[in-house]
Amino acid sequence: MGRTSDALFRLRGGRIDQTTGAGSITAIVTYRAIGATGKVIRATQNRLSWFLVKPAGRWLIAHEHTSAPIRFDDQKAMLKRE
Repeated sequence: MGRTSDALFRLRGGRIDQTTGAGSITAIVTYRAIGATGKVIRATQNRLSWFLVKPAGRWLIAHEHTSAPIRFDDQKAMLKRE
């Protein structure tokens, strides 16, 4: 069976805050499924936050969080930025 799709992602609007031994990254990430023809067949967006630490000179992700904002009127997730 051949491969029918690939998943790709893109970060946008990222912000990086850094100190000597810790840092954080926040961004909007878009996950896309690419079909066999090379076209996007579906996509969703999430908010992404990473908290990083730098023990022994190497950056490591200590905590990760992703989420989608929830609309007040119907309590459904907003999977695309407006």
